[in-house]
Amino acid sequence: MHTSYGRVDLDAAFGDGHDHVLVTGATGLLGADLVRRWTRGNMSRRIIVLVRDRARWDATARRLALPHGAVVALEGDVTREGLGLAYDARAWLARRRGRSWSWVCTS
Repeated sequence: MHTSYGRVDLDAAFGDGHDHVLVTGATGLLGADLVRRWTRGNMSRRIIVLVRDRARWDATARRLALPHGAVVALEGDVTREGLGLAYDARAWLARRRGRSWSWVCTS
């Protein structure tokens, strides 16, 4: 698990009381623009992106000039069991299963 700028404690970064949005396709044209707009707006959503390629996401985040800590990137793959997420990321998501979530898929 990483922010755009390094490792992060998900509980500290995304405490309770906020809606969460999990975005796939955030390194593509549409997904990147969506994430950029959400980080610029005054929305109370916490943005989490699921990325396969860490280096590509880091380059995208730098290109978009995302505010530090605005987005957490989880390394995974929607084609793999458990979204290809590490155990700690899956456990964090499971603890929030009763919260308000949106899943945005772009390609």
